[in-house]
This record gives sequence, structure tokens and C-alpha cells, in this order.
Amino acid sequence: MTTFTISIEALELEHSKEMSKIAKELVTARLYDNEDLFLFGSELACLRIAQANRKKETKVAYSENLSTFYVAIYSNK
Repeated sequence: MTTFTISIEALELEHSKEMSKIAKELVTARLYDNEDLFLFGSELACLRIAQANRKKETKVAYSENLSTFYVAIYSNK
């Protein structure tokens, strides 16, 4: 049986592409060790993503450190 491995960077890139379609604009993805997904972009983009993922635990907020909005999609692990 062949096994495949995928890097965190490749996963982040794919999440970014898929969520950018939902947001209707470019967003940047960051996946953390506990599998929580953070997406960075405009306030409207983050709200669109949160609405599309409303069945999951999400949070939309502004990051003072990064000077951008983000949406966190929690894995509940």
C-alpha cells in the first residue's frame, strides 16, 4: 500500500484557495497543530467564511498585531 504525505504548507495553500472562493476574494490560511484553521483577509471575507461554516465553532475578530481581520474555524479537538 502506498502512503502519501502532504506538508502543512500545501494544506494551507489548498485551504486558502477553497476559502477564497467562498470569500469571493483572496484570503490567507494558517493551520495550527491542534488543527484549528485561521484565515486572514478583509472583514467581509471573514464574515462570508464564518457564515458558510456556521455549523462549526467560528470566531471573527480583528488582529491588532497583524492589522487584519481573521476568522478562526475550530476543530474542537
